[in-house]
Parts: sequence; C-alpha cells; structure tokens
Amino acid sequence: MAAGRGRWLAFVLAALMTGGPSSAHAVDLQLFTDADKACAYIATAQAEDVAMVEIWLTILQRDAASSWAVVRTDLQRLGGEARTIEQAIAAMDAQIAQGHVVLRAARARIRAIETQPETAALNAEREALQAEMRATSEELIERSFDLRDAKARLATMQAAIAGRRDIAAVIDAAQATVRQFGGAIRDCAKLRRASLMAVGPDIGTQH
Repeated sequence: MAAGRGRWLAFVLAALMTGGPSSAHAVDLQLFTDADKACAYIATAQAEDVAMVEIWLTILQRDAASSWAVVRTDLQRLGGEARTIEQAIAAMDAQIAQGHVVLRAARARIRAIETQPETAALNAEREALQAEMRATSEELIERSFDLRDAKARLATMQAAIAGRRDIAAVIDAAQATVRQFGGAIRDCAKLRRASLMAVGPDIGTQH
C-alpha cells in the first residue's frame, strides 16, 4: 500500500503550482484525473494524505485557472529560451562552416605558394596564412565546444517543455474530473477522515 501511495505522490509540483501550503505540493495531480481511483486511494490513506487531497481539491476548484496560467507562462518562457538557443546554434553552425572555408582557402593558397619560386613577399604571405589558420583553428575549437554545450542545453529545454506539456495535460484532466466529481471525491475524504478519527484512540495500542 505504501508503494501505491508513493506512486500517487510522485510528482512534485512546487515549482509549477502556487497558492497551496508547501505540505501539499507533493500530491500527484494524476490522482484527480479519475474519481474512482481518487476514492480508492483515499480509502487507505492516512490522515495527512487525506488532508492533502482536500487541499488540492480546493486548489483545483478555486485556483485552477491561475495554476494553468503558471504552467502556460512557464511553457512560453521555456519556448522563448529554446528558440534563442536554436538561433545561437544556427549562428555557430554558420561560423564553423565559414571557418572551414577559410581553412581550405588558406591551405590551397599555401600549396600554390609552395609551387612558386621563393620570394620574401611569398614567404610573408605564407606566414600570414599560417597565422590565420592557427587563429581560425583555435576559434573553431572554441565554437565546437560552445556548440556542444548549446545542443545539450537545447535538449534539456526540450525535455522540460515536454514535461510541462505533460503536466498541462494532467491539469486539464484533473480540472475536468474535479468539475464533475469534486463533490464525490470530497465526500470520500470526509468519510475516511471520520473513520480515522473513530479508530484513532486504538491505533497506539495495537501491536
């Protein structure tokens, strides 16, 4: 039974939901997507879990719109950050491609110089080209590391966006269930709370 309870309490929504006591933040909103499952959970829940269920019922009934607004704002923020990173990746890809063009052109020119009679002017040009190649190579290495980091950051953003979308879907389903069956779920909570209070004095004496 504890494993089932832990599964119900798996999602931590403190970062997304506002307006509820911190003790209630660990309730899994999937609990509220099915009235029968909610009542089945409540039937074996301890007093603190029943209290959390009632708190989240109130949040969903009164503050569901603001809760969804928090998720939507978070999605918009993450989407904007992801687009910024995508633009940076595109710019870095272009810079890296241009850097390789510069390197190829410099190598080709150096090979051409080496086929000609040696002169001071050609030697100076070759040295300048070699210096340009070193600087370009160093820049390419830095850009490659930046690109790797940006792609990793984008992957993290995309995973976060997918997670927020999943949460948004759960909120929608929970709101729909609570609108239709919120009273019945609350009645289950009241009955369970009453039964716990009735057996309360005997719990400490059982072995």
